[in-house]
Amino acid sequence: MKRIVVTLYLFLLNLVFIQNLVAQPLNDSIKRKQVLQDEIVDLNNAQNLNAEAYTEPIIIYHYETIQVKPEFPGGEKAMNTFIAKNFTLSKEMVDNAIERILLVSFIVATDGKLTDIKVVQEDILSSVKIEAINVVKKMPNWLPGEHNGKKVKCSFTIPIYINAKK
Repeated sequence: MKRIVVTLYLFLLNLVFIQNLVAQPLNDSIKRKQVLQDEIVDLNNAQNLNAEAYTEPIIIYHYETIQVKPEFPGGEKAMNTFIAKNFTLSKEMVDNAIERILLVSFIVATDGKLTDIKVVQEDILSSVKIEAINVVKKMPNWLPGEHNGKKVKCSFTIPIYINAKK
């Protein structure tokens, strides 16, 4: 009789032990799931100050790689006329008898505005660079470039011929 009671007691102890082994991983799994859920960051939550909203990457195309090139309103001839009327030769340019082609690069935005205007050459008088940039800044909005049926930002370079010989 003692043997049956001891065996039954050991059986019940094993049963409780096995139940604890089975229940423990299940409880651990539930706890881990809760911790993971607590760690998930809601990017739309305004209280999350470190989160940044996703923004589409800005792609700037080169004008030779797109289907419809950006264009000065009225075309190249109208642009050359605009530059000739608005480019002012300074005394320094005339004194140095500057005659050269100056390359000016810029970005044509999707709305046609010109940004990031720069003179490509380094070996030129600063007054020439400043005047070239000012002329491009005065330009009206361009017709933007298009690629795959969408207006796109596009880099563009134009030559400006300067003849300040006496």
